[in-house]
Amino acid sequence: MGRKLISRVIFSIASALILNDVNAQAPAPDTAAFRYMNGLQTSINYITQVGKADFAIPGLARVFNAKSEPAVADLSPYNSPNIADNTTNPCLTGGKTKSCLPAGSGLLIKATPLQTPITQLLRLKLMTDTLNYDDIAIGFSGNASNKYDPTEDAKYMPGIDAPEGLSSFSSDGVRLSVNVLPLPHIKPLKIRLDVEGRLSRTYKLDRTELSNVPPIYEFWLIDKYKKDSLDLKNNADYTFDLDLRDTATYGANRFSVLIRQNPALGVHLLNFTAIKAPGGALIGWQTENEQDYTGFSVERSSNNGTTFEALDSFASTASGEYRILDKNPPEAIDQYRLRIEDLNGIVSYSNIITLTYGNPGGPPVNNITIYPNPAGNIIHLVMLSPNASFPGLAMQGKTVKTIGLAANPTANALYSIKIINITGFVVKTATARQDNWQCDVTNLHPGTYIIQVQNDADNSPMGKGTFVKL
Repeated sequence: MGRKLISRVIFSIASALILNDVNAQAPAPDTAAFRYMNGLQTSINYITQVGKADFAIPGLARVFNAKSEPAVADLSPYNSPNIADNTTNPCLTGGKTKSCLPAGSGLLIKATPLQTPITQLLRLKLMTDTLNYDDIAIGFSGNASNKYDPTEDAKYMPGIDAPEGLSSFSSDGVRLSVNVLPLPHIKPLKIRLDVEGRLSRTYKLDRTELSNVPPIYEFWLIDKYKKDSLDLKNNADYTFDLDLRDTATYGANRFSVLIRQNPALGVHLLNFTAIKAPGGALIGWQTENEQDYTGFSVERSSNNGTTFEALDSFASTASGEYRILDKNPPEAIDQYRLRIEDLNGIVSYSNIITLTYGNPGGPPVNNITIYPNPAGNIIHLVMLSPNASFPGLAMQGKTVKTIGLAANPTANALYSIKIINITGFVVKTATARQDNWQCDVTNLHPGTYIIQVQNDADNSPMGKGTFVKL
């Protein structure tokens, strides 16, 4: 039972630090190694006990703990014990007896909790039977490293003549009892396991905990030897045979844990709306699978989409429905859109919705005319001017209303033109120096398109219209 007992002690101490427990208690082992975890400012390297030897805790103290005299050691970096190296009774020397007290039959290690506790956790247990087992913890933190880090991870220390052994590997090949690493983004994460057994027999791997991981993630136990896999979210145990005559049935190359995202469970925007309401513009949207790790930002443009400013930004709350009120929409042609940043940092945008408030300070929206409409190949765009003659409009029998523009087009006039599809994507941009402009739309897909025109002389909107591409 040496390895099982030792691993349980190591796991108990390390887990207590990881999981923000203040105390962890276990029987004193014959041989053990405790790793430094976040929250302790001084490393704890090796604790050994052979006969009447003592625990060696570099930087803190040398704490006596023979088999018949277990003790309590306070490892808080702010209350370090000052106990002399005394193999007779160090708990009564050094002037700080409160740091080393008899504790019955157990060894109690008290440590400062983690500053940022690890709450996302996978725990696996390799069982020979109900009395003999080994277990490991795999924790997840966005700030952790995939490589071995002594401030985050706990090395695996094998015991003597243990009937089984279980550990996981860091990305640089270090065997660990406690392995803290970040959850993957787009690329799946594979964590190799090392599975050992002293006898050829049947063993069982148990998933004893899988807590607080985002629903988008899948966890699979991969058995390379059997070409099999187990969904660890929905299944708790996996039974397998280990044959010491066949090295492929055990060791570091049979089992692994595969962690990946399920795209179907990513955030989806169901709808986005913007309407005039008492007190301003009411913007709302509905989503699914956003959980509490999606970022939302409502943006507004008052210059025909040239620039957008963020009105409000916040993290999702998993409510599925959100609303904000723009209390001071400018008197202009205001465009609203939603910016969404998912778990992987990928940004997407909603469709654009336009609301017009007051007189936008420039020509009215109908100050452009598009013909022919519908169009097959060529469209003509006219920026209207007073007293101007537009043969194309006359041929269609239309009356032109002119408001507030120069009497004649000038050589210095410059217009910015955008053609936008119904999803809000700009498919063409152009500039024009005349009041008449034409464009070949042969390559556009059939459907409805929006044309927006801006007068670059004063950055004022000239107008907006739609046409149908046949």
